[in-house]
Amino acid sequence: PGDWFNFFTGEHVSGGWRVEYGDLSAIPVFARAGAIVQLGPKIGWGGLANPDELTIHVFAGADNRFALYEDDGETYAYEQGTYFLQTLSVQREQGVVNFKTGAATGAFRPALKDYVLAIHVPSSVAVSVDGKPLARVASIETLRAAQGEGWTQAHDRFGEVTYVKIEAGKAKNIQLGTQAVQP
Repeated sequence: PGDWFNFFTGEHVSGGWRVEYGDLSAIPVFARAGAIVQLGPKIGWGGLANPDELTIHVFAGADNRFALYEDDGETYAYEQGTYFLQTLSVQREQGVVNFKTGAATGAFRPALKDYVLAIHVPSSVAVSVDGKPLARVASIETLRAAQGEGWTQAHDRFGEVTYVKIEAGKAKNIQLGTQAVQP
C-alpha cells in the first residue's frame, strides 16, 4: 500500500502492486512517498570519502524523518562524540510542505557546507527559511554556483522539482507553498 516512485524512471505507482524483472541490470529501486534520500557525488573505484556536496531528494507525499550521520570514517573517535548527527524531517499539510533540519550534534564537522534539497512537489509558488522568503534563481546550475541560500524550479525524471539550497548542519525550517502536492 501507499505511493511509490521508481528511482530510475520516475514512474509513480499507487496502492498494492507487484514488480517482476528479468536480470540484475533491471533491479527495481523504489522510493516511498515521504522518503528522504541523500546522494553524494560519484567517487572513484576503491575509495570511500565523506562528500563535500550532498543532494537530498525529498518525496513529499507523506510525513517522515531521517538521521544524517557522518564521522571521519577512519578512527574510533565517534565513541568519544566525534561524529555529526542531524535529523531531517518532512511534513505535508494541504498546499504546504515543511522540511526541517534539526540542530547538529557531535563534535565532528564535515567538509559539507550546503545541502541542495530536491523536493519533489509540483508548482511551488514560494519558499521560505525560518519565516523569511528565499530568493529565486534562474536555474539549478545558478543555484549550485551561488554563495548562500536560494531556490529554483526544474524538471527531472520524477516531474517537477523544487531545488532549495541551505546551509548544512544548522537548524532550519523550510516551507514550500504549493498549488498542489503529489500524493
